[in-house]
Parts: sequence; C-alpha cells; structure tokens
Amino acid sequence: MAFKIVAKDKDDLTVISALLQDSIVARTDMTFLPGEQRFVMIVNRFRWEQSDLDDMLDDALVDNRSNEDASYLDNDKNLTATFSRVQSALRIENVEAAQTRNLEQCADSVGLLNILSVGLEQNVLLITLSNQAAIRLNLGQIACYLEDISEPWPSPSKPDHNDEDN
Repeated sequence: MAFKIVAKDKDDLTVISALLQDSIVARTDMTFLPGEQRFVMIVNRFRWEQSDLDDMLDDALVDNRSNEDASYLDNDKNLTATFSRVQSALRIENVEAAQTRNLEQCADSVGLLNILSVGLEQNVLLITLSNQAAIRLNLGQIACYLEDISEPWPSPSKPDHNDEDN
C-alpha cells in the first residue's frame, strides 16, 4: 500500500513523524527552495506500517497454534515477517526560513543521516536527525505532504533502538 498523506496540523504531523522514523536521507537529497517557500526531501523510508501488520499477523498465528507446531514460522516463508523500505518524498510548503545544525559534519562517510523525529512547536517544524543534526523550518502555515514514490524493496532487518548511541 503506497502512502500519500497530508498534514495540516500538529496531530497530522505526528502520523508523518511516525512514518518517517528511521528513514535514511542523503545530504544531497534535500533542498530548501526559498523562492517557492518549499522544502523537499527524498528518503528511504522503513515501512513501519507493514512491519506492524506482519507482527500482528505473526502474533495471531502463534496464538492459534500449539507450541509443538511453532516450526511453521521457519518452514513457511509466506507466514514470516518481511521488512521493507520505500522511497518517499517529503514536501513542506509555506517555509519562510530554513536553518540546519551539524548537517555537514554529522553525516556518515557517504552523506547519510537517519530521521529520528519530526515535531512542531508553534510554527517551527523541527526535523531531528542522527548524530545531533537537525533542520529547523519556520512555517507560515502547516502544509506537509508525504508520498511514496517507488515500489517497496526488501530490507534485511527492522531498525533496532536498543543499541542507538544517537
């Protein structure tokens, strides 16, 4: 299922933040267009919605089978959780000003960062990234769009927050 979501208030933005958590973004895949009052970012988004659905399916199947028959998860590939990512476009309109913190210094050797959260206080949208990097956008009015722009592809694992040092 491809997403196309619009956020017009803080509650809507909470949904977008959850969907963007653990997305991977390259420094070169984001830009502020001051003449258009627009900020655009292309990300490789972990599909939390699919992972959560798979977790619920696996839990339901385990609950309906005896312990002796638990090996079905290893033998039946259709019943195991599969993780995936999808390329998504984040577009934020009505951006009056943009500032970054630690963006160049904190990206890894190929220029990649992880999105940790997207938050809003008054009319300031803050995109918090790994390694203490951040993007601050001053908004005239909230208009945020998130859209999946590719087909999903398999991801070898689910992001793990237990070992984060960011």
